[in-house]
Amino acid sequence: MTLLQRFNPYMAHSYRARRLRMSRFGATLAVLISGIALLQSSAQAQTSWEFSPYQIRVWLAVDHSGELNARIEDEIKSTLLQRAESAVGACWTLTVGPPPVELAADMSVDVALITPDAVDAIDKAILLENDKLILISVGANPREAVIRVREIDCRMRHFGPVVKRQVRQPDCLAQETFGALVDAFAPVVRIEDGQDRNLVTRLRAGGLITSKDSPAYIGVGDFLRPVVRKNDRLGVHTRIDVVVWTYLQVESRNKINPNILNCYVHSAMRSPIRGRGGTRREQFAFGLRATHESTMLNVVAQVRRSETPYPLPGIEVYSKKPSTDPLPQTPDEKLAASKKNPAIKLGETDWRGSILITRYEMPVRIVYLKNGGQLLRRLPIVPGFDTELLSDVPDDDPRLQAESVVKGFHGQIKDLVAQRQILAARIKKRLGEGKVEDAKKMLVDFGQLETRANMAERLDKAQRQQVPSQNKYVQGRIETLYGDTRSMLAKYLRPELSSELKNAIVESERNGGVSPEVATDPVSADAAPVAVSTPPTVGTSADTGSPPPAGTGAPASTGAPAPSPGAPSEEPAGLSSPAPSS
Repeated sequence: MTLLQRFNPYMAHSYRARRLRMSRFGATLAVLISGIALLQSSAQAQTSWEFSPYQIRVWLAVDHSGELNARIEDEIKSTLLQRAESAVGACWTLTVGPPPVELAADMSVDVALITPDAVDAIDKAILLENDKLILISVGANPREAVIRVREIDCRMRHFGPVVKRQVRQPDCLAQETFGALVDAFAPVVRIEDGQDRNLVTRLRAGGLITSKDSPAYIGVGDFLRPVVRKNDRLGVHTRIDVVVWTYLQVESRNKINPNILNCYVHSAMRSPIRGRGGTRREQFAFGLRATHESTMLNVVAQVRRSETPYPLPGIEVYSKKPSTDPLPQTPDEKLAASKKNPAIKLGETDWRGSILITRYEMPVRIVYLKNGGQLLRRLPIVPGFDTELLSDVPDDDPRLQAESVVKGFHGQIKDLVAQRQILAARIKKRLGEGKVEDAKKMLVDFGQLETRANMAERLDKAQRQQVPSQNKYVQGRIETLYGDTRSMLAKYLRPELSSELKNAIVESERNGGVSPEVATDPVSADAAPVAVSTPPTVGTSADTGSPPPAGTGAPASTGAPAPSPGAPSEEPAGLSSPAPSS
């Protein structure tokens, strides 16, 4: 600022105003430049994700014994490279080589012995520089050659199931090895955004896929399994979790960009996946291919950590097709949904708490576990992907015992209310006719009926003898059953009715046989006692939400304590009568 500007207030003010405007303009320009850079980096990341091929490294271990020799190994290697180029195309960049010496012996025995940690111990750059590491072991016995293939996803550090093939014709060995490699490969999508049960995903190398027959292709109707990777601020993974009991079903493709897939979430949990990830939390999903014919589901009781779970025999198991239809709201819509997609009873768990679930026309089956009119779990399962699955559910037998006791009390309450109403009506009729003596005899019969206090005392005794449940949600249902029964006693058995009838008789004698009005117990149709735990139809509210995941309890549908964060996404309800078994 010059000397003239310093002593001229107007010039000094204009100078400061220009400086302020320039600083604001500079700040705005910096924000715009950073925003444009961020958009360009995001666009480059999306473009590299869609148009960069899978970097696949294959470790080929051939047991050089018998008919398997170096010539066959070279033939398998050249066939893998040629078929990858001709059949798959640009979406794969395949390199084939022998495994490290430290892992060769384990691979020749079983490829399942190789883990990501074992690979990191040899060379950490292997998992950092590649997208997939595929292990191929080729052995032979006196009858046939045996091929075992397993995939390890380097980013998710997740290994898939072992694909096994047996070949008796030596000329087909190389082609069958490539076929097993294709079966073991799992395409990957990145979860971009979404909310509730709808997610938006982006297909890896989608811009390089030229055919629907490509192993990297994911189409409408395919199912995916989500994985969450958590990183530190340097990008090194700290934890990688497969989201249990959760699958994504591809509903449609984006009309503008077909590499963007819209998916529906089938899960046993309420909120299994966040909509948007980031650098510290990456969310992926990989395609599913069942490699077995069935899956053994083992059902055990939910116990404390210090206790050993025990099997639950006799659990009823139902199955339904996965549906992406909007949730039914009205009773008519729920009934229509249950008719459109009926439940099929698969059977009951055996003495070991196990049941075999076979593959069906759709990859995913929604399995319901029910015990005595109470839905315990709603589990999405891909039969054939895992050989065994374990689900722990609350032991519901104490609730069944309480339900049987309460149902007996409900029947007694109905009978007692009916007897009281009949005798009260007859006493009123006799008083109206002036037959006071007959009314007195009926009042004696009325006094011999069981009172509300006696029934409440018997109910308290039955609850004290009730076997308590270790699960707080099951215990909450038990307490709710007894509490509802006490409310029923207070509502339908008025202790004042006996005194009112006695006073009516005394008043009738004073008035020379004229009967006064006497209030009776409520017996309207809408207030009549009802049986407990009437199960709704499958496909209603119990079928539209998310189950509990393994290891958590389920909230009661009759006012039990609220579930924990890992609790099911819907309140359990009963199922309808089972449909004919398929």
